[in-house]
Amino acid sequence: SRKTVTSQTRPISAAQTLLAPRATFLFITRHPLAVAQAMRGFFPCGQPRFSTLMLNWLASHARLARDMGRLPSARVLRSEDLVSRPSRCLDAIRRWLQLGG
Repeated sequence: SRKTVTSQTRPISAAQTLLAPRATFLFITRHPLAVAQAMRGFFPCGQPRFSTLMLNWLASHARLARDMGRLPSARVLRSEDLVSRPSRCLDAIRRWLQLGG
């Protein structure tokens, strides 16, 4: 079977789960402080407050938690785990996706 990899930051809609009921979702997250620090240099028209960046992280992860309850096949992987134990994480992903290798 064909596997497709996409990246998105929008919430998962009910339509997406209906149109692709067998879709598998892997969400890779980062520690909120790392995200806020990385985003600080991203805005060309002025820097948002650190608290705003943290609230954005909290809101997006609350949305992720809601989405996880609607998805038949989804996992969350912390990027810190992937960086510190890449072989272990990739083996687990491979098994979960039932990929050979």
